[in-house]
Amino acid sequence: MFNVPKRAQPFVITICLAALVLCGASIIRGCGDNSGEFTKEHLQRLESAIGYSVQEIVDRLGDKTNVLLVSLEVAGSEGLAESREVAKTVLKKGGKQIAAEEVINPIGEGQFFNPVNWAMSWGEYNELVTRNSGCDAVVSLAGAPWLGEGDEVILPDSYPGLYVAFSPGRQPALEELFEEKILEVAVVRSPAPGGGAEETPRDEFNRTFLVVTADSEELPVFQAMP
Repeated sequence: MFNVPKRAQPFVITICLAALVLCGASIIRGCGDNSGEFTKEHLQRLESAIGYSVQEIVDRLGDKTNVLLVSLEVAGSEGLAESREVAKTVLKKGGKQIAAEEVINPIGEGQFFNPVNWAMSWGEYNELVTRNSGCDAVVSLAGAPWLGEGDEVILPDSYPGLYVAFSPGRQPALEELFEEKILEVAVVRSPAPGGGAEETPRDEFNRTFLVVTADSEELPVFQAMP
């Protein structure tokens, strides 16, 4: 964390989160047939990377219906609030019920949020899951927790699996999270997505993002920041 003038924070946060708002082809077909109830502006928000990402999660939740939605809130960033609303819409259209919601404010007043170097701790994540018992799954727009040295992971049979739809920065070691049975699915940005124009926005999403599970042949390796 480091301090920047308050006047500059909304602009810098917008730059950091610009990749979140990738326009794409409609996901309404995958969510339901009631697209007439949406305004043009609402449809544009659904037609985005976060919309595709949450739909990927919905498709993998199976019969898990009651979800805990975890997201971020940073002063001056409308993109995070819009992403949260898009996620809610896609989940509901996919037949999922948001049984509980946790909104994390990762910084103190006057601080700048550096999404690249942020991840919630295992203790913080475990606490918010524990106080929302009864959920079938956790859908996160705040990435996955990192396991620090000395963190003890003892999960009861009823502990809900984690489904990561969006990560503000690079992810912790996914392999360890899968091995500990914490993580079920993660949509992550490809370490080397390549370039070139694609025919459709969905193609661009497929090129830019990876959907990984414990059964994935290869997990992405995220380089440490200098």
